[in-house]
Amino acid sequence: MRPTARALGVFLAGLGLAALALTTGTDELLPTVAAVAALLLAAPVWASTRASRARSGVVIGAEAAPMVMPKGAAASLHVGVTNRTVRTCPALSVEDPATRWVLRRHRLERTAPQPARSQRTRRVLASLVAPGPLVALPLPAPGATEVFFSQIPTKGRGVFLLPAAPTWARDPLRLFAAPGPTIPTVTVVVHPRADPLATWPTVGAGASVGGSGQLDAGRGGTGDLVGIRPYVTGDRLSLLHWPARARYGTWFVRQFAPEDGATTRLVLDDRAGVHRRSDFEAMLSTAQGLVDAALSEDRPLELCTLSGSSTHLSGERCSYEEAVGVLASLRPRQGVQVATPNGIVLTTATGARTLPGTAPIMAVGA
Repeated sequence: MRPTARALGVFLAGLGLAALALTTGTDELLPTVAAVAALLLAAPVWASTRASRARSGVVIGAEAAPMVMPKGAAASLHVGVTNRTVRTCPALSVEDPATRWVLRRHRLERTAPQPARSQRTRRVLASLVAPGPLVALPLPAPGATEVFFSQIPTKGRGVFLLPAAPTWARDPLRLFAAPGPTIPTVTVVVHPRADPLATWPTVGAGASVGGSGQLDAGRGGTGDLVGIRPYVTGDRLSLLHWPARARYGTWFVRQFAPEDGATTRLVLDDRAGVHRRSDFEAMLSTAQGLVDAALSEDRPLELCTLSGSSTHLSGERCSYEEAVGVLASLRPRQGVQVATPNGIVLTTATGARTLPGTAPIMAVGA
């Protein structure tokens, strides 16, 4: 049971009238003071009765549609209110869900700093009064269900959590609020928007890095020969296709397919201090495009980071959601130990300059 800001105002007004009546001896003010006291005593009982009825006869459910979405997509929270009784449902209110979404921190990140003493004091004082402003939930008829809709903010990337919170039943004068049924916890994943131009290179044992920092596709390989392509700077001379030179008068190199059934390992560069923010987000968009391409091609994929995490993508829905969860929550981290990565390293143009030159690298950004 918590008083509202209105109840505090009424209490202070009644206290002032009582002090004025005692000081001036004005008996005409005493009935008003008594009426104020009666309201302050009756309101919590009324609110508690309504909350008790709601807890026994109302069921609250919540879900996000969709639960996994790209950054900037439209998504909404559906809060279902079901009246299981044969009587009218008590009026219930809730804190605006659109303002209560919080970013869930990665388990490997450092814990957030403790708030200052003044902030803790304000939080304690705020917990003594009813939250406000509140948004009214629909009133379902007996045996019916009504749905309340709220927008989910998707401008930022991450795994967002809507903590469980009680609904509130208030008296008709809205002086006190009592907790009713609880809205359950909801989690949504806002992952990077996939880059439609992201494509997988043909990578083999002889893959190398070109002068621009981009991975040069098809320079070597462990699979079958799939054709030839024009020579670009950095290609191995052992891959030159001499018959094509004699026929067309220009240089071509042999291009190989990856070994059948081989798992592609994509390593994301999550080091702090070596990326521009816009380039880091572009890198994650490229990674999302590569993950989607791997899923559409049934390509076995291992998604790793330089900090040591690893996620296997086998084409199943659960593994895909785990992979996009990694991309949604990935942040540059301090103290990442860099060794020669085993796999294709996806990084930014600035991060590529500080990586070992022996690793196949896909660089994003200018």
